[in-house]
Amino acid sequence: MGRFLWATLFIFLVFLGLTAHAAEPLKMCVDDWPPYEYKENYQIEGICVKAAKAVLERMGHGECSLVSANWERCLNNVRIGDDHLALTAVKTSEREQYAWYPDEPLTTAYRVFFVKTDRRKVLRYRSLEDLNGRRIGLVKGFHYPPEIVAYAEKHATIRYAADPTTNFHLLLDDRVDFVFEDLAPGMYILEQLHAKDKAIPLLDSVLEEEPLYVIFSKERVDKVFVDRFSKELERYKQTDEYKKIFSQYDPWVKLPHENEN
Repeated sequence: MGRFLWATLFIFLVFLGLTAHAAEPLKMCVDDWPPYEYKENYQIEGICVKAAKAVLERMGHGECSLVSANWERCLNNVRIGDDHLALTAVKTSEREQYAWYPDEPLTTAYRVFFVKTDRRKVLRYRSLEDLNGRRIGLVKGFHYPPEIVAYAEKHATIRYAADPTTNFHLLLDDRVDFVFEDLAPGMYILEQLHAKDKAIPLLDSVLEEEPLYVIFSKERVDKVFVDRFSKELERYKQTDEYKKIFSQYDPWVKLPHENEN
């Protein structure tokens, strides 16, 4: 009898959690990181936004309120529970303290250094020593390889910008030597700036391949819901709809050698 009561109570609590989510529209916070997520003509767009919304709709949560903010604000909103979820995020131990991560990532980021085209023969990255005396553009609040940040703090100059687009303006104006950015956003921004011939990624030295996740506030969302999202995302990634969304930005989303297979 005791086991039956505990099982009944567990099912009831899960039902309450799912009902609470259904009773209010989910609030999704996104930053400016095109083509993954960005604001254009007062509308929030992006391939990760489309994919995340599609998964939520498949779960019966098609009504979702989108909030645009810088990444530090999005993380804080998730931490204190102002927003239910945010995208997209790499996994860190600090963020895991206040955010749930699904088992299934939304996509994968390929982090590379960008340099000006006319300095390609001068600037390269084979080892940390290539950063000596250089100026490196990073985005405040973004996660970067700790060994690169630690080395650059001692042997180079780090310039933090509020967003990736500002970093590329600094690069084109010769105010930084390297910009460390994901391949897809970097190429997208250069296209928007009509500068694809003025800066290039160093594709021979990919520094990171990191999964990107939708993260959920532990203050607002229960783990059962996140597990459901993860399983639904895994199924959705096998559909033609998902592949069509991300194929818009090939070969930026995938590395060139992957597209040759």
